[in-house]
Amino acid sequence: MTARNKPAVARASTDDTAARGEAAAPEEAGLETAAALEQLLATRSIRHHVAGQSPFDTLGEVERFVGERQIVLLTGRGTLPSLPEAIAGRPLTGSWWSQPEAHHIYALLEAAEAEGLFAGPLLTAPLVSAKHTVVAPTLATSVERLAADPERRRRALEGCSPLARQLMKAVDRDGSVRMDRPDFAGPSGRRARLELERGLLVFATSVHTETGRHVSVLQPWAAAQIARSARDPLPGFEDALATLIGACLRSAVVATEREAANWFRLGLEPGRVISILKDQNVRRFRVAGRTWLASPQS
Repeated sequence: MTARNKPAVARASTDDTAARGEAAAPEEAGLETAAALEQLLATRSIRHHVAGQSPFDTLGEVERFVGERQIVLLTGRGTLPSLPEAIAGRPLTGSWWSQPEAHHIYALLEAAEAEGLFAGPLLTAPLVSAKHTVVAPTLATSVERLAADPERRRRALEGCSPLARQLMKAVDRDGSVRMDRPDFAGPSGRRARLELERGLLVFATSVHTETGRHVSVLQPWAAAQIARSARDPLPGFEDALATLIGACLRSAVVATEREAANWFRLGLEPGRVISILKDQNVRRFRVAGRTWLASPQS
C-alpha cells in the first residue's frame, strides 16, 4: 500500500479507526485475524474508488462503477460505497456540498438525472438504511419483490405515524398527492412523506411550481421505475431479501455487523438481516469490540 493510500483507508468509515492498530488482538474461535481485516479495509478503499484515485469525469464511469458494485449509496455514507465519494476519488468528511469537489459532483449527478441514467440504465430508491440508493437493473426484481410484498407493507405501515397512514390512504385513493396540499403541507407532512418513502410504500417525484419552488408528488409504489423494470416471475420473498443482503455485503467488501443489521428498515423483524447473513456463511472478524462481516468472495 502506498503512503498516499493509507489515509484513505483510515478514513473510509467512522468505524475503521477502531479496527486499525489491533494486530495483537486475541483471536476467537471461528473468527479471522485483525490483519486479514486490515487487508480487506485497504481493498475496500480501492474498490469504493476512495483511495486517492482520479475523479470520475463522465457518466460512463459512473455507470460502470455502479455496475461493478451493484448497489451504491447516493446520499449519506456508511460501509457501502458512496457515489459522491467515488466521483471525488477520495473519502469526504461532512456534507459533500462543503467540499472543493462539490460543483463537480453536483454537475455529474445533475447530468445523470437529465440523461435518464437513474431511470433505466441505473435505478434509485431509499433502500439501504433509509438512504437514497442506486442499484443496478439486475437487482430490480428483488427490490420489487421486497417492496410489493403485502405482509411487509402491512407491517411497515403499522409502524408509521397516524399522519403517514392518512397520507397513504390519500395516495391510494387519489393516485397521486402533491405535498403542498394544506392537509399535508409543513414539517409534519414532510416527516409523514419520508416515513412512506423510506418504507418503500410510495414513489416520490417532484414538480416545478409557478412560484419557482419544487414540490414533492407521491404516487403508488407501482409507479416507480424499479417496479416497472422488474421481470416476472418474481422470486420468493426470502430469496429476494437474501439476494439484496448478499449484494450489499459484496458491495461493501467488509461491514460492521451493527451496520449490516440496519441495512433494511422496512418492517422486517429485528435480527432478520443478520440471520440471513449467517446462512450465507460470511467471513467474521472481531476487532476492538466490534464484529465485522465480509462475503466469502472477498
